[in-house]
Amino acid sequence: MAKQMIKLFKAIEFAKEAHKGQKRKGTREPYYFHCLRVCYILQNIGIEDEELLCAAILHDIIEDTACKHDCVKREFGKRVADLVQDVTNQENKKPVLNTKEGTLIKLADMLDNLKNNTNKRYIGKKKELILEILAKYAQTKNK
Repeated sequence: MAKQMIKLFKAIEFAKEAHKGQKRKGTREPYYFHCLRVCYILQNIGIEDEELLCAAILHDIIEDTACKHDCVKREFGKRVADLVQDVTNQENKKPVLNTKEGTLIKLADMLDNLKNNTNKRYIGKKKELILEILAKYAQTKNK
């Protein structure tokens, strides 16, 4: 448990530093607060896998900062880097979501994004995407 906490604290500090100066869209809130909430959502549903939780904290690193896959891999290992890559939007396209873990991170990310948004068009689009992701997850689960 203590080792897990050390890795999670490392991920928190890493995300805080990487997202330094970034604010959540339309707020003055430091961006990394969102990253922490995504991790918290997964913990609340019973996820204890330290690498999955670290990837949740780091989920926007590749997309929104100078740190890319090799940087995450060097600091946190291949699995964490691959999970972060799995949820990263590719050139303004939807993320690939090759893994159930990546799907869980993306759904937690979207849930947090919806919590603080009142734009009905945005919420409608995200709802459609969440349903699409859930359908894809159901397909992979049945294989």
